[in-house]
Amino acid sequence: MGAAAPDTSAPSGPILLTPARPDTSHAPESAPQPLLIPGRSYAADTLTRTRSQRAREHLARAKKLESDGNPTAAVVEYQNAVNLDPTLPGAYQHMGQIYEAYGWLAKSVQCYAAEVQHHPENHVAARQLGVALVRVGEIERGIKQLELLARAFPRDGANWRALGYAYTQAKRFDDAEHAFRMAIDLPPLEADELRDLGVLLANRGRGKEARELYLRAARVDPKDGLVWVNLGNLDAREGHYQQALASYRTGAERDSIAVMAYRGQVQSLQALGREDEIADVYRRWLHCAPDDEDARLDAVQYFARKGRRDVALEIGREGVRLHPQSGDAHMILGVAYGAAGDARSSLVELRRAQLLYPEPDAKGRAEGMIAELRGGAPDSLRAFFAADSIAAFEAAKRDSTRKPGARLPKPGIP
Repeated sequence: MGAAAPDTSAPSGPILLTPARPDTSHAPESAPQPLLIPGRSYAADTLTRTRSQRAREHLARAKKLESDGNPTAAVVEYQNAVNLDPTLPGAYQHMGQIYEAYGWLAKSVQCYAAEVQHHPENHVAARQLGVALVRVGEIERGIKQLELLARAFPRDGANWRALGYAYTQAKRFDDAEHAFRMAIDLPPLEADELRDLGVLLANRGRGKEARELYLRAARVDPKDGLVWVNLGNLDAREGHYQQALASYRTGAERDSIAVMAYRGQVQSLQALGREDEIADVYRRWLHCAPDDEDARLDAVQYFARKGRRDVALEIGREGVRLHPQSGDAHMILGVAYGAAGDARSSLVELRRAQLLYPEPDAKGRAEGMIAELRGGAPDSLRAFFAADSIAAFEAAKRDSTRKPGARLPKPGIP
């Protein structure tokens, strides 16, 4: 702010104030002092305390939003909190966890690094930083971070498990096996540790040892559906599709939203030639995971191939009902209409998808599907597609001249 303008209405010379005559009828007293109330801020620290209090308020709101399942709004509140007080314990760490879950790995690395910088005693955040570094491709940096942790805290199995993951990504398989076995030897025994070592051994052709580890993991945590998915993968790799199907079904029973359990069932039934049972798997899959757009697209394409275009259309329409602003949902419905021979409706849905997609690559894919649809359309629709092409060209020209506005990034689950 600039300096205030002078008040030119006042006299130019100094104003002389005549002091009041003192009242001598009472004994003199010292000036009254403010009461000191514990917890109340005073002039010297009012600003600091106010910022700290506001930061804690933002932090509390952020945690509430995160627990209520609103991570995007929670990130905004966490950011507000650290803007006011970057030393708040856990604020950067929570942001990092949200970003990592949504696939924004570079941002998660920044947040974990900030947490460790302000709170080097937070060993969980330090471990998360190491894993995140590996995930963004900085494998050697991640390994060094996790090796330091494992040496500093050798009795923490989580450090060894994370280090085993890092070594696996670096293709240092012997080191990875050693790290996973170190984690398993330290109490408490976790099913994840057994499963991770099992995956490593299975990929190295040591199926018998992997199976023993998977079954041991299932005993440690009977509710872990992923263990049974791993068993199904091992059975399918060995060509035992009936046994694989049973394992995948058990995995789906343990974890109803385990995508790989349903996908494994579909693949096993295809290998067994039991196509009639696949439709039921897709129905169960979409019932348990209605937001899984990949599964919805697979189901639409499956039913279309089987001549059940009515079912494919209903599955596509359900996706749009659930997510009317999703480009993927409209794209899938466009595929369903195309398979049903309704080129007009297919074009409408693909254009909607193109408008809703924020990414240029996704818009380009939609345009490619429209071109394919146009190429296979009958002559009777030639004028209809020509009019659409003109309208699309005019819309693109308008968009190219429009000044882009600021847009906050929205994290998305990969």
